[in-house]
Amino acid sequence: MKSKLIGAGFVLALALLTATSAAAYQRAVGTVYFDWNSSKLNAKAMAVVKQWAPKAKKCENNGVRVVGHTDMSHTFEASSVLATDRAKAVRDALVKLGVADSAIGVVGHSQAELAKPTANGVKEPLNNRAEIILLCD
Repeated sequence: MKSKLIGAGFVLALALLTATSAAAYQRAVGTVYFDWNSSKLNAKAMAVVKQWAPKAKKCENNGVRVVGHTDMSHTFEASSVLATDRAKAVRDALVKLGVADSAIGVVGHSQAELAKPTANGVKEPLNNRAEIILLCD
């Protein structure tokens, strides 16, 4: 439940920031995909993180968020842990690539905000992801 509140707060703050200063900031989103039931960055995932690290470094002062997601194949509790672990894995990789740890917010959205809606119990690769969300001026 805590991760949903943090995520909702971030979305609200992002909406307010975007509404009040749309001309000042641009929002960019990079998507890192994970293997099913894993929070480890494979070679493709690491390549995406490496591509987005320089962009994240430029946006450190405005906001870098990493939001983890899962598909519907796990219990809600297991999905919450896995989603958060995915976000932390991306954050850790960004930090190793020079982005300030203190500049990165991390949250797991579990089964919320599915990239591709499915029924419970369905494994869907597009939902096994973390998003790097940047606000840049």
